[in-house]
Amino acid sequence: MFQEDSMTVSIIVPVFNARKYLARTARDLLRQTYHRIEVIFVDDGSTDGSGRMLDRLAGYDERVCVLHQKNGGTACARNAGLAAASGAYIMFMDDDDRVPKGYVQEYVTEIERTGADLVIGGYRRISPEGKTLFTRRLAKSRRINPEDGKDDSRGGPRRNVMDMQRGEAQGSREPEWPAFINVSPWAKIYRRRFVERCGAHFLEYPYGEDIFFQMMLQAGKPLIAYSDSVSYGWVDHKESISNTVHKGIREEADIFPMLDKVLEVHPERGDLFRYFLYRHCAYHLYVSGREADRVRLEEEFRRCRQWLRENDLLPVISPFSCQLRGEILRDRVAVQVIRMTSRLHLEHIFARIYGRG
Repeated sequence: MFQEDSMTVSIIVPVFNARKYLARTARDLLRQTYHRIEVIFVDDGSTDGSGRMLDRLAGYDERVCVLHQKNGGTACARNAGLAAASGAYIMFMDDDDRVPKGYVQEYVTEIERTGADLVIGGYRRISPEGKTLFTRRLAKSRRINPEDGKDDSRGGPRRNVMDMQRGEAQGSREPEWPAFINVSPWAKIYRRRFVERCGAHFLEYPYGEDIFFQMMLQAGKPLIAYSDSVSYGWVDHKESISNTVHKGIREEADIFPMLDKVLEVHPERGDLFRYFLYRHCAYHLYVSGREADRVRLEEEFRRCRQWLRENDLLPVISPFSCQLRGEILRDRVAVQVIRMTSRLHLEHIFARIYGRG
C-alpha cells in the first residue's frame, strides 16, 4: 500500500467473476501516462479464478493492491476500496469497462487546474467490440488528447472555459444539471479528503447505491468542475448488472427504500434535485417497466406518484427548461410523457401500451 501522496490517484475497481476482462482492464490502467497511481482491485467473492489472477498481477506491479472479501455486492466492494485508498485523489472503474492511456492524466490536469473537489466528465457507451453506441458529453473544457494526456488546445483557439461552481448555479444552492446526468462513480475524479469529510459511502442495497453516494457528496457543497471528456468507455455487456437489475419490477430491487435514504442525506429540495428524483422515477417506469406485466406496472406508476407527492417532490421546472443544460431531447420527452400521464391519471393506458401481457 502506498504512503499518502499529494499527487497519487487511487483507482478503485470492484471485481466479481470478471476473469475474461481483467487482463484488458489491468492493461488499460497500468499503461496510463500518469504513473502515480495505486490500483485497488476488490475481489468480491469471485468463483471464476479472478482473485488468483489479481494476486499474480500484484506480484508483477507494486502499484496494484488486491483486497479479497466475501461476496457483498458492488457497493460493499467500493466501500472497501474507499477505506483502503491512500491517494490524494480517487477514481473508480468497473471491471469490464475501457479507458485510454491518457484518461487519468486528463482528470488530474483538470482537478489541479481548477482546484475543484470533484471533476465530472462524460462517457461513451460502447459495444464489447469497441464500437461507440452513443456519447454523453457534458461541457466544453480544454482539449486534452486522451491517448497521451496532452493539452491539444495550446497554440490554437482556446475552447475552454471549464464550468465551475461552489454548489451554486446562477445564485441557487444546488449544482448545475450536468452533475445529475451521470451519477455513476466513474468518469469522475474526487479529492479524497472531501469524500472523507462528507462521510460519503455507497449504500449497500441492490439498487441505486451510486445515486446515494453522489447525493451525499452534493450535500457537502463541493466545488464542481465539468469536463467535456468522453474518454471513459462504458461497455454494454448483456449480462452486466446494469442490464439485469432493471429487468422487471421486483421487491428485492424496490427503489423507494433507496430514495428514502437519499432524502435523509440530501434534505434540501432544490428545483434540480426535485426534477432529478422525478426523472429517476420516470426512468424506473420505462426501464424496469418494460419487463413488467400491465397490472404491476400500473401499480408501480401509482406508487411513484404517491411517493413524489408525499415528499413534496413534484417538479416545478419543465422538462424543456434551459436549466437542464446537457439533457438530451429523448429524456426530456420521456419525462414529459410521464408527467402528462400522471396529471391526467392515464397510468392504465400507459401500462396497457408499455407493459406486458
